Amino acid sequence: MKRVGLCVCAFFLALCMRSQTPCSNGMAGIYPCGGIDLLSHLNDSELGGGVNGNTVWGWTDPESGREIAIYGLSNGTAFIDITDPVNPLFIGLLPTHSEASLWRELKVYGHYVFIVSEADEHGMQVFDLAQVLGVTNPPVDFAESAYYGSFGQAHNIAINPETPFAYCMGANSTYNGGLHIVDIQDPLNPVLAGGFDGIGYVHDCQAVIYNGPDTEHVGKEIVFAYHGNGMAVVNCTDKTDCMLISDVQYPLTGYTHQGWLTEDQRYVLMDDETDEANFGQQTRTHMFDALNLDNVVYMGYFEGELNSSDHNLYIKGNYAYLSNYKSGLRIYNIENVANALLDEVAYFDVYPDNDESGYDGSWNNYPYFQSGNIPVSTIHQGFFVVRPNWQLISATQEIQTKSVEYNISPNPALDYFKITLNGEVLKSLVITDMTGKIIASYLQMQSSHSFVVDSSKLAPGVYFVTVNDQFNSRIIIE
Repeated sequence: MKRVGLCVCAFFLALCMRSQTPCSNGMAGIYPCGGIDLLSHLNDSELGGGVNGNTVWGWTDPESGREIAIYGLSNGTAFIDITDPVNPLFIGLLPTHSEASLWRELKVYGHYVFIVSEADEHGMQVFDLAQVLGVTNPPVDFAESAYYGSFGQAHNIAINPETPFAYCMGANSTYNGGLHIVDIQDPLNPVLAGGFDGIGYVHDCQAVIYNGPDTEHVGKEIVFAYHGNGMAVVNCTDKTDCMLISDVQYPLTGYTHQGWLTEDQRYVLMDDETDEANFGQQTRTHMFDALNLDNVVYMGYFEGELNSSDHNLYIKGNYAYLSNYKSGLRIYNIENVANALLDEVAYFDVYPDNDESGYDGSWNNYPYFQSGNIPVSTIHQGFFVVRPNWQLISATQEIQTKSVEYNISPNPALDYFKITLNGEVLKSLVITDMTGKIIASYLQMQSSHSFVVDSSKLAPGVYFVTVNDQFNSRIIIE
C-alpha cells in the first residue's frame, strides 16, 4: 500500500518537487522511496511543453565531462544539463520533424543523437550534440543536423556503437515492421544497409558484437529482438542477409516488450508490458538462459509485490534498472540470476497515486552516467534526477544475506534435490510447472532447515520452487 505525504503549504510542496530531497522513512517529499534520493524534478511545461513525456537517454561530453540528459516529449526532444543534478539546466528543444506524437525514441552514437517517432512523416532526425555545449542564453530552439527519410514513422531505435548501425523498428512500409538497418558510420549521411522481416513487427531490440558463451557465434553481430510474441535471436552480421537463429516463447504471454543482456551475455532479462493487466498478476520480470543461442531456454520469472505494468529495463554490472510505469524506478540485484532469482534492493516511485497496471508513470531511465545520477522520464509527471544511496543499499543487502541463505542442490537434478534454508525454518514448499500448475505441495512441514524432494517421478523440464510463500527458485529435472 502506498504512503502519500501531504505538504502543509504550497511553498513546501514546490520545495519537495524541485530541490534535493533525501529518501527518509520511506518518502522523498511526496514520493515513496527506498534507498534512492530525489535530486531534482522539472515539469514538462518547463522543458518546452508537450502533452506528455516519453523516453530518456544520456550523453557525456568526453572533454568537459558534462552530463546531458536527452528527454523525449510529444512535441520534440529536450536537452537538459544535469552535471549539477540538484540544479538541472534546460538548454533547449529540438522540435519534432512533423507533428506531435505520444511516442518518441532515441539513442546516441558518438556526439550524435538519432530520433524516431510514430508521428506521420517523421523519419529519423540526426542532431549534433556538440551544439548544446555552446549555448550561452538558454533555452533555445534547435534545428536537426541531418535527416533520414526512408520511412515515415517508426516505433523504436537501437544502436550498436561497436559497428555502428542503427536498428529502426516498427517502421511503416519497410521490412514488414521488422529491422530497418541504417549505416551511421557517417552520422550526417545515414544510409540504408539492409533489414530483416522474418519475424514481422519488432517492438525493441538490443544489438551487440557477440562475446558470450556460445562459441559458434562469437564475433558476429547478434540482435535480440522483442516482437510481441517472444524473443528472437538474429544474426545480422550481413545486413543484406540477416538470419534467424532462434525464436523463444514463454507461458502467459501478454506483449513481449523489451529486454537486456547481462554483461557476460549469458542471460536475458525481459519485460512483458501487458501480462499484469491481462492475467491479473503482479509485476513479472522474465529470464532466459542464452548459453546456446540456437536453443535459448526460458528460466521463469521474478514476481514483485506490486501490480504495475513494466516497460523498460537496463543492466549495469550486477544490477538491473527497471522503469515499471506506476511503481517507478526499481533496482534489482541480479547476482543470483543463474537460479532465476532476483532481489529488489531500491526504488523510487514517480507516481504516488497507486501501483496498478496501466500506462502512466515512468517510461524510461538511463543508469549509465559515471556520476551515478539517474534521469527518469515519465508520461505525465515530468523529468526526475535521482541517485541510489549505495552505502545504505549495500548495508541492507548484507543484513538480508546474513539472515537468509537459500539453496537448491543438485541443480539440474535427476531423482532428488535438497532444499536448504539458513536463517529460517521450512514451513511450506510448493512446486509448479512453467504454466503455474501445482505439481507438488508440502504445506505443514516439520520446521526443519532442509528437506529432500523426491523428483524421480517428475517429467524432465523446468519447475519452480516456492518456499515459505516468499522465496522462489528454478529447478531443472533431467
